[in-house]
Amino acid sequence: MNPVWVASLPPPSAPVLNTYRLMDGVSGRPGVGSSGTQPPASSTAFGGVITVGTAFGVTQGAMYLQGFWWYRADSSQSGSAQSFCLWQVSPSGGLLVPGSQITSGALSIGWNYVPYLTPLALTPNASYKAQTGFSGNFPGTTNQFATGNPYSAGITNGPLTAYSAQSGSNPFPAWLGAATIQGSYSSATADPTAVYASSDDDSFNCWLDVQVTDAVPPGSSYRLWPNHPVGSPLLSIDTNGYTIATEFALSQPCALNAIWWYSPPGAADLPTRCVIWNVGTQLAVAGTDNTSPSWSGAAGSGWIKVPYDGSVILPAGKYKTSVFHPALGNAWFADIGNYWLTGGYPGVNGITNGPLSAPNAAASTTGQSSYHITTFAYPATDDGGANDWTDVEVTPV
Repeated sequence: MNPVWVASLPPPSAPVLNTYRLMDGVSGRPGVGSSGTQPPASSTAFGGVITVGTAFGVTQGAMYLQGFWWYRADSSQSGSAQSFCLWQVSPSGGLLVPGSQITSGALSIGWNYVPYLTPLALTPNASYKAQTGFSGNFPGTTNQFATGNPYSAGITNGPLTAYSAQSGSNPFPAWLGAATIQGSYSSATADPTAVYASSDDDSFNCWLDVQVTDAVPPGSSYRLWPNHPVGSPLLSIDTNGYTIATEFALSQPCALNAIWWYSPPGAADLPTRCVIWNVGTQLAVAGTDNTSPSWSGAAGSGWIKVPYDGSVILPAGKYKTSVFHPALGNAWFADIGNYWLTGGYPGVNGITNGPLSAPNAAASTTGQSSYHITTFAYPATDDGGANDWTDVEVTPV
């Protein structure tokens, strides 16, 4: 018998994983060796405590904040350990992202990297502000982000963007209002978790940078709004009972980890039922209808969840994550109008995080979000592009 030789095939190509910074000095971005703005040779003299911040966002899903970069200009600037954290920019000012605080070691002159042990998932098209606090001198370069300044269009590196000043060509989304200062500070405290920096210093660059990546941590789950505390959640004055839903789609089979609900400040009650609906059949997915949910937090406490054990596998397809409450005269849900429709809201173009996505109002089957009034039933009435903040958490299988 003649031997048969079989050529071995090369292994499939691994996905290219990338990291991005705002101030790496490449392609005109600020930083060491940049054709744009160089870091300051000496620090700015200051005698008190200060917190500074850089505002940014990511334009694609499945992006993770790996850590912070901080520039120490000279020996007169403190080299002591300092804290860093992440805030969400909102119309009410800012909301601290829970669990985002980390502390550096001693700081060297030049760039210092302060990484998370586990990167933080970011919501695409949401607005964030990185902050750090300290005492004494700081690195600062004024007149960077306004009209006529070097970065009047903001700073862009792939999906990572730092906003311009409001007078520039890439300002914060208009719905965020007047709380939107790029290159901001507060002289109230050195604790960056205690205050949202909102004072302007001539559109200055405070030389606080972030590093994000599209490398997904092993075993990661996906949500529509990870690490997104919402901001200015308007407690609806509507006290009717509703079945409320957010439409979503899966591009591959996923295990159901949790149904999430945003219970806004002032809410009197929690939903009394939660379920995943199949859009095609308009029926509840087997194993998801919980008629006595045990929520992870109290009414009015923000994002809370009902966990599932992962045994329910949702095939690729279209679904609705849904909650119900009979209300009985109590205010119980948040409502932001036009979120999926207009005005630069994160949902205007839909949201995609890995295999999980949500269509905008135009692309959804019955309007994004949707509801059924009074009783528990499949939510098929369009809510006019409003968002009532029902989320889902899944893990690919």
